[in-house]
Amino acid sequence: MRVYDAFILLFFSGLMRCSKSCRLRWTNYLRPGIKRGNFTDHEEKMIIHLQALRGNRWAAIASYLPQRTDNDIKNYWNTHLKKKLKKIQTGSDDDNDKGNSCSQIKGQWERRLQTDMHTAKQALCEALSLDKPTHISLRPN
Repeated sequence: MRVYDAFILLFFSGLMRCSKSCRLRWTNYLRPGIKRGNFTDHEEKMIIHLQALRGNRWAAIASYLPQRTDNDIKNYWNTHLKKKLKKIQTGSDDDNDKGNSCSQIKGQWERRLQTDMHTAKQALCEALSLDKPTHISLRPN
């Protein structure tokens, strides 16, 4: 079924959605190939890395996770990941009874995250440099 046919069916079935509402519903929910449900650990790590590199450019981040929509990634970041990272960053400041174990976990997490971010930046730089020619000679032979 084509998208146009879906719009006609909606119109004649009595649902009065505007074109923007229909387009967003198709993009975020009805499009085939969209992965719904829980995010995997790999996807979480990718979102954390890409958010650190790209900021809140959810469409750009979604291009690295083709089965997820930018809206889904943004919502997951705002409801789960941002709070998790904030809790890890301020966790040892709030809890004095846990002592050094919490700060060790925090230190391990930060080192791991920094290492992963460095690896992601390197991979991104290498991927971008593959698209560019390595050497262009302007002098005629």
